[in-house]
Amino acid sequence: MGSNDLVNRDDLRNALYEADAITMKGVDIINNFPAAEHAIVVNPFLASRVGLNESIVLWKLNSLLIESRESNKNYKDGRYWALGTFDYWKKQFPFWSLPTIKRTFARLTKAGIVVTGNYNDSVFDRTSWYRIDYSVLRSITKR
Repeated sequence: MGSNDLVNRDDLRNALYEADAITMKGVDIINNFPAAEHAIVVNPFLASRVGLNESIVLWKLNSLLIESRESNKNYKDGRYWALGTFDYWKKQFPFWSLPTIKRTFARLTKAGIVVTGNYNDSVFDRTSWYRIDYSVLRSITKR
């Protein structure tokens, strides 16, 4: 091998540092997006069992249920619930159309993973109440 075939270690090191600096700038850019603290987590295992959209909704719904429990709110019939209209869910998932959101909730409800309720004080209130049936979810993910 001739000397022209060898990579100069200093050149390689500098290239790696530049690549790392570019990557870190990308991370900084992403972390500074509006509402970066509300990033969506996708669990590949869960998504492979229930579907990508469904796993994203379950992630958000689970977060809201944790908030309800920690704040001791929305406790009805021995369970904590998360509340939301479809307009609320559209704001949570602006990258989906309203029909996609409705279909996703319908699939989760039909599968028995998400249970809906209505504990509204007014008959005109269209807010739905949601909870996850973790025993159904557990049985689906064991398959």
